[in-house]
Amino acid sequence: MPAKEHSEELRKAREEACARGRFDVFPAQVVSVGAGILEYANELYAQGEYRDYFLVHGLAAELTEVLAAYIFQQACKDLDERFLLSVAGMAAGARTSSVRRYSFGYPACPDLAQNGLLLRLLGAERIGVTESEIGEMLPELSTSAFIVRCFSRIDIPVLNL
Repeated sequence: MPAKEHSEELRKAREEACARGRFDVFPAQVVSVGAGILEYANELYAQGEYRDYFLVHGLAAELTEVLAAYIFQQACKDLDERFLLSVAGMAAGARTSSVRRYSFGYPACPDLAQNGLLLRLLGAERIGVTESEIGEMLPELSTSAFIVRCFSRIDIPVLNL
């Protein structure tokens, strides 16, 4: 939310945090190749063209993952730029970071029902992505994720042998 909608104390706290190189960002994504390619694949299947069906379906699945990976890569670049800008005045230290992509329904975030919240937050219906009664995304070849930047200090012991 824009800072002007918050209290003066919160606005000042955010400005101070940004001045110290801290910021809050919640990158998230929803990706789909749409229903059209699946309809075509299903037509091929119904006509007994199983080889072509598997090729088209496989291509659609790969396109979905490549698009998700591309958006994730762009988010990583954006986060790196923001991070580098935010720490420009900080003292050099042994600080590293990594960016991770998490999706609901996998071991790190097993509750698939939470995916609906992410879809609503992103306005996924604008690109034709909806949620089934059991929490699966429709069309079938769709993915969603949120992206987290993890920071850690590295303390590597020096061994004098």
